[in-house]
Amino acid sequence: MPNVNLFFGLFFVVDLKTIGHNIAKIRISKNMSARELSFQLGKNGDYMYKVESGKFNVGIQTLFNICKILEVDIVDILEEE
Repeated sequence: MPNVNLFFGLFFVVDLKTIGHNIAKIRISKNMSARELSFQLGKNGDYMYKVESGKFNVGIQTLFNICKILEVDIVDILEEE
């Protein structure tokens, strides 16, 4: 199986593109660039572009850091529309 899902325990599977889309939507609503969010995470400037396009698997600690920076709950990033 290709690495396209982020697994939370045995019960929660979220597509990486959904996570990326949600992060981008929230980030844009906060008037923050992807580059700025990348730098605040201590990552290189292209990091969030890869995450938001669903091409990069993001770790749980990074997800929590993104939530802290964007001032949202992790559910806001994980929920599918």
